[in-house]
Amino acid sequence: MRLFKHVLLIFCAFFLNLDSGLQAAPIDLTVTSGGFAVSDPAFVSSGPDNNDAVLTEDDLWGLTWLSNDPFLGDPGIVVSLNASNLTFDLAFSTSGNDSFEVKLLDATGGAPLFSLFHDGDALGPGSFFYDNVSIDLILLNLTGDTIGLDFSLVSGFTDLTVDAVLTIANVSINETLTPIPEPSTRLLVCLGMVAFIGYMRKETLHTKNTRHNRC
Repeated sequence: MRLFKHVLLIFCAFFLNLDSGLQAAPIDLTVTSGGFAVSDPAFVSSGPDNNDAVLTEDDLWGLTWLSNDPFLGDPGIVVSLNASNLTFDLAFSTSGNDSFEVKLLDATGGAPLFSLFHDGDALGPGSFFYDNVSIDLILLNLTGDTIGLDFSLVSGFTDLTVDAVLTIANVSINETLTPIPEPSTRLLVCLGMVAFIGYMRKETLHTKNTRHNRC
């Protein structure tokens, strides 16, 4: 009984300190295996990993895009039921007033579910870094849904330079490895176990006393 009690108390200490683990599931941004479409392959490149890409300024049309839009027939991105957030890193450089935008797309063609817009007219030339951008998929109620993802680079209307570069890296969906009870639930479970130990100890003592009295 004493050994069992010690083991159970150790288990409770471990169980109460247990946290949910997260695993990053990379999003394939390629045309061949990821289902993404591009405005022009000459201005969109992949790598070094499949969840990385580089968009450069289109000197003819002024618009470069990388998109996976299920409303337009693309396969879309399936958000698992245990997904928590979508994350990515961005680096942008321009000597003009170019802009870019990142959008989460509604599979039914509705308004964007999320938008990050870099306003070149307001921010002007320079190098800009957006590290660890995080989109809360639970808050947006997107778990279990299929969504689209779109990256676009737009030349400034009055910009005569053609040197803007948008680097996209580490595009992933973070997923919970194993659903773990909330802390309050863990505490109740452990208290129940402790109460059970107390009950078993009381019953054992009662049995011993009964036998002793009979002797």
